[in-house]
Amino acid sequence: MSDKHLERKEVLNIVYTLQADRMADAYARLMADFSQTTAWGRGLESDLSWARAELMQVKAELERVRLIAHDNKQALYNAKAEVERLTKAGDAMATLLFIEPGYIGSPKQEAVVQWCKLTDDKPHA
Repeated sequence: MSDKHLERKEVLNIVYTLQADRMADAYARLMADFSQTTAWGRGLESDLSWARAELMQVKAELERVRLIAHDNKQALYNAKAEVERLTKAGDAMATLLFIEPGYIGSPKQEAVVQWCKLTDDKPHA
């Protein structure tokens, strides 16, 4: 019975050794997969970090463009007001020149005619 018992122990040792080898192989495969997944995850973290930095730069650029647009809008508003003011002053000057004695045939008449052409008004004389 002792020989059979030894044989059985040897068989169990062989079986356990084979199982241990398979488990070691499976463990090695799992660790390789884990390492690959970890590296992939680090790559994703790096990509995410880069994307966040890029997003912050885009937001800053957008804010800068908004400020420029606001400044341009304000400058346009001011320029339109200035044009309106100068146009009114030019119209008033043309009216005053029109009623001046000696207006007809004078250089003042030509100036008024040119002003009216520029402002799309009809000449006063």
